[in-house]
Amino acid sequence: TNPDNTSKYIIGAGNTLDIAKDDGQKITGLGKFEDRLIVFKERSSYQVVFDASGVPAVALVNGSVGCASHRTIEAVENDLFYLANDGVRTFGYVANIPNVIRTNKLSSKIESIVSNINQAYADNAAAIYHDNKYILSFPYGASTTNNRMVVFQLLYGCWTQWGDIQANCFNQFIDTDSKEKLYFGSDNSGYTVEFLKDGVYNDSGTAINAYWYSKQYALNTFSIRKKIKFADIQMRALTGILSLDFIVDGVSNAKSTSLSSTFSNSDGLRSFMFREPLLRASLGSTAELVATDDIRRVKLLTKGINIQLKASNNRADENFAIMGFAIGAKPMSVNTFEPSKVIY
Repeated sequence: TNPDNTSKYIIGAGNTLDIAKDDGQKITGLGKFEDRLIVFKERSSYQVVFDASGVPAVALVNGSVGCASHRTIEAVENDLFYLANDGVRTFGYVANIPNVIRTNKLSSKIESIVSNINQAYADNAAAIYHDNKYILSFPYGASTTNNRMVVFQLLYGCWTQWGDIQANCFNQFIDTDSKEKLYFGSDNSGYTVEFLKDGVYNDSGTAINAYWYSKQYALNTFSIRKKIKFADIQMRALTGILSLDFIVDGVSNAKSTSLSSTFSNSDGLRSFMFREPLLRASLGSTAELVATDDIRRVKLLTKGINIQLKASNNRADENFAIMGFAIGAKPMSVNTFEPSKVIY
């Protein structure tokens, strides 16, 4: 019978599946983990498995933590990563115990960042897994749109923060040059933006400010002042100018200088050249060796308890890699402890 505007059709034999009905939580996302369907709610998560007849069985995985945004659920190798209401979590097996599913918090090291996610707009957050990186964009502070990004590098198990990138969605595809490209939609400009483009170190021609801080080094004696004589910096593939700030006991202007990719002798730094390759496949020519692996010594000649290095640049199409950082210092006498801080 030909249908007309009075016809009604019903799909028969359909079924529904209740996931903790009447618990007051809405479903916030779905994920796939092996042969399981993962159902995320606002403050809980469940796994659904189907037997040979297609009959579903529901099991609770976590009764206290759910998913904040369905767009953050990403398959990362053998796990699922997602943004929960308490930070970034992973979903996978318990180590050395087969068939036991668990969730685990991944973002403890960046708690000060994820704790400032605007929870009222957390469902705007988006993520993607690309080039061994879980890239997460979210609304930070009072922002109602995504304005901050954190990246988990799977190869090294470490986090990096990228600011002022307003990505509301991601996509990746293999282009005509057979390379996989990453794009995101920008809440700021409304454009589709190519991201992490090979060989480009600027934001549409504008310099990207890059900062790297070392930890504070107390040199095994946290309470004794030292004569800090010098610091050795091992560089690789420096392009442009790199600013170096040595922070002694929290004072940022203890020593400031810069390195140039030309490594001229007039920069006031002492030069040491490697004669063997380090973490490289081949030695290359002498010119390549100077530009690729180089150690510079910065004279500090100051006193303090601890020291920290800040490396930064803010010029378009420049980049740097710090391979090593060592300090030359000598402990002073224990009697040099500040008298006003001695308790008698």
